[in-house]
Amino acid sequence: MIEILGLYMFARRVAALAESKGRSKAWAVLCVFGWIGGELAGFILGRAFGLAQYELYGVGLLGAFAGATSAWLVVRSLRDGTPAAAAGVVNDHYDPQNPYSPPRVE
Repeated sequence: MIEILGLYMFARRVAALAESKGRSKAWAVLCVFGWIGGELAGFILGRAFGLAQYELYGVGLLGAFAGATSAWLVVRSLRDGTPAAAAGVVNDHYDPQNPYSPPRVE
């Protein structure tokens, strides 16, 4: 039961990290799905190796931590979601002769 509290706290940290990067707090859902998916994968892997029931729980928790940590790493590696114009970036590679060139940002 305490793992649910830990998952809640970790998902809040992932949401705060995403928000600090200018992204939606919905990235915390990736953390929850990573936790559940990792726990199920750990359980299935432990079952395939024929582990006892208490060992299955431990392997499931290891998978859950791996899934949640991978979600945190994904969110941590996201670029800032601020628009280029607000960041002061000017489109220097604008070519008026190229119809596929991105529009000029000034």
